[in-house]
Formats: sequence, structure tokens, C-alpha cells
Amino acid sequence: MFDNIKAIYFDLDDTLINIGGTSAQAWEVTCQQLLIAFPELDLPKAVILDEVIHEHAAYLNNPARIADFTGSVYELRRQILFAALKNLEFEKKEAVLEFMLTQFPINRNEMISLYPYVHKTLGALKQRGYKLALITNGGGEVQMEKIQHFNLDPYFDVLWISGDRGYFKPDRRVFETVSDELGVTLKEACMVGDNYSWEVKAPICYGMKAIYFDGHQKGLPREVQIKPHCIISSMSELLELF
Repeated sequence: MFDNIKAIYFDLDDTLINIGGTSAQAWEVTCQQLLIAFPELDLPKAVILDEVIHEHAAYLNNPARIADFTGSVYELRRQILFAALKNLEFEKKEAVLEFMLTQFPINRNEMISLYPYVHKTLGALKQRGYKLALITNGGGEVQMEKIQHFNLDPYFDVLWISGDRGYFKPDRRVFETVSDELGVTLKEACMVGDNYSWEVKAPICYGMKAIYFDGHQKGLPREVQIKPHCIISSMSELLELF
């Protein structure tokens, strides 16, 4: 099935890195720490957390907003927090913002983890002669922070971070441009990812092979019209396919 494949493309979040729920959990811990550090704040943790989660989700669900933002990760998080807290009448608002900006990345990085066998699998595929690409939506600095934290960048011939490039999965131009940079056709490429619409359905429609990564073992979404060529729950399974 994969005999003609020359290049393998990987998603990042919840494919190579297990981030399931970590942002929300990290914000919750940060809000709890905030109330300990600033006991004079007269608001329940849930009220602060709801505002932060709402604004954070509004940003992540708006690809155009991601593409338009050109500042640093710190500036982006500051913008999200400012929007979230603008209706909450805090004293020492600047100190509150700075505290949360400092604590959130610390808490999040302590919670995310690399899936088992990622380094072993990427290294083996590289040795076997496959061209590898990492394709991830999101802001450039945010995603590079994760990539470098887990030392993933040396494995990849192409790093596509949509916030830097301007096109977001499932846009066909993402897969075409990556393939052009690697010198392969779409038919010679296989996408591995956990998002059915972006990393299975779309690539198959473009003529690629696609492998659904089910790291949380939840199964495919209901009523899928296009099935992946394979479903795996561990990165090590790729070494049996390629």
C-alpha cells in the first residue's frame, strides 16, 4: 500500500506531542496560583478561567487572526489575557498580567509530553531514506517552542508552521508547497495526523496517502465518508508500514 511513498508528513500537536487538554489545564493551574499570589483579588477562579479559555479558543479557532499576528509569543499571550480580563475590575492589573504571562508557559511545558517511540521512529524513517516534513497550524514561535523543547527539528527536511507560511491545513497549497520543496509528488507522500478533516480527508482528496493517528484511542469520528489508509495508536507502528 505504501510502496511508492517517498515522503512522510507529520502533524505536531496530539500526533508527535501529547497536548490533550494541557492548555486548559495550564490556565487553570495558573489561575489558582494567581489567587494564591494575589489573595486580595475578589473573584472566583472559575470566573477568571472562563474568560481566559474563551478568549484563547476564539484566537485558536480563527486562522486569519493567527496569520495576521506578527508579534512575539509573549505579546500574543498578553493580548489574549488583556482581552480576557478587560471586563474584570482588577487592581494591580499589570502585575496580574505579568504573573500569568510568566506562569502559564511554565505550567504548560510541565504538562505536555512526547508520545513514546517518536525519536526512535523518526530516526529510523530518516535512516531508511524517507524525506520527512512537519506540518503544523498555529503561530510560529508557539510551535517552534514545542519543536525545540523536544529536539524534533533535526529529523525534518521541511518545517511548515502555518503562522509563518500563511497557509493553513487543510489548504491544498500547504501540501503542494511542502511536496515541491521535497521534490516529490502528492502521490508519493503520506500524511500522519490526528485531525480527520485536515490530515486524512483532505490529503486523500489531493491524491496522498493518509494515516490516522489515534493516540487517545477514541476511534474515528462518526459517519466518516473517506477512510484513512491505516489507523495507528503508536508511532512505532509506522516502522511496520514503511
